[in-house]
Amino acid sequence: MARNKAEKREYDRRRRDAETHEERDLRLARGMEIYRNRVSTETPEERAERLKRNREAQLRYRNRNLEFVRNIVKDWRRRNPDADRVYRSENKDYYRDHCRVRRAVKLGNESEEFSSLEIYERDSWVCKICGEPVTLKNGKEPKSPSIDHIFPVSKGRSDTRENVRLAHLGCNSAKGDRVVA
Repeated sequence: MARNKAEKREYDRRRRDAETHEERDLRLARGMEIYRNRVSTETPEERAERLKRNREAQLRYRNRNLEFVRNIVKDWRRRNPDADRVYRSENKDYYRDHCRVRRAVKLGNESEEFSSLEIYERDSWVCKICGEPVTLKNGKEPKSPSIDHIFPVSKGRSDTRENVRLAHLGCNSAKGDRVVA
């Protein structure tokens, strides 16, 4: 039997390499059945705790192996050069929201998760700068919807529901990083 982690990993790798496809499928099926039984009997609190532990473990691994993880991402991007562009074009709203939150966090500002659509619905599809209705248009047209920060993130303010409102892209661009009532 293996004496240390490296030997155990090597032992497990050799065992996996030696098994047939049928044996592998059976092993994976057994593992999934055990997982399903455990997950189906857990309470919502247990599930939340399990997901929290998993996320913490992922972050610990990432922090310990930051260079390795970065190299994996770089290698994947090198092999799939169009994947980011395709993903962004297929998930525009999600990607836009992700970038908004990421920008606030990078600047060290408070941020919370919410979708642009949630703000559009809250503000009844009316531009809060000019007061005209906003039309749902794709692209960079001046009348298309955008998220306006009442107090700009670039000036150290938060990216929260209380600090954002719906605005036409043209109105928002003209406003810039100024505070307009």
